[in-house]
Amino acid sequence: MKRDFPIIFTPDVSGGYTVQGYDVPNCITEGETLEEAEYMAEDALNALLYLEEEDKIPTPTPVDQIPLEKGQIIRMIRLDTEAYAKEMEKYNANPIKYAREKKGWNLKQLADFLHAPYRTMQDWNSGEHFPPRWIQEIIVEKIYSA
Repeated sequence: MKRDFPIIFTPDVSGGYTVQGYDVPNCITEGETLEEAEYMAEDALNALLYLEEEDKIPTPTPVDQIPLEKGQIIRMIRLDTEAYAKEMEKYNANPIKYAREKKGWNLKQLADFLHAPYRTMQDWNSGEHFPPRWIQEIIVEKIYSA
């Protein structure tokens, strides 16, 4: 399902943005820049709704019917549950490979970053061997924070 949802961006005193969905109020995130906040909003919106039954996804409210406080802005954010589901399949199949590719790194760059043997990176990338899932999540978090 593809649908555009109004998302409210509120500037923070620190210069970033707090983000909340109008029709999906539990869609809350933030970003240091408007661009990052939009990216985070799209991810949060899709993460919340990609497993929902189509008839349980709310109908977006027209932008002209949404009250705003001073300084707030609205951006229409794309919900694409099919594309998000495909991304989640790739992530779940091999989270380290997925994170490495999203970062734009080759295997050598990942090996250097983790101070790990190149052969180990090849095994993980091919799916031949994996570290335990909890270690994969730590590595993925480390890749994204780099």
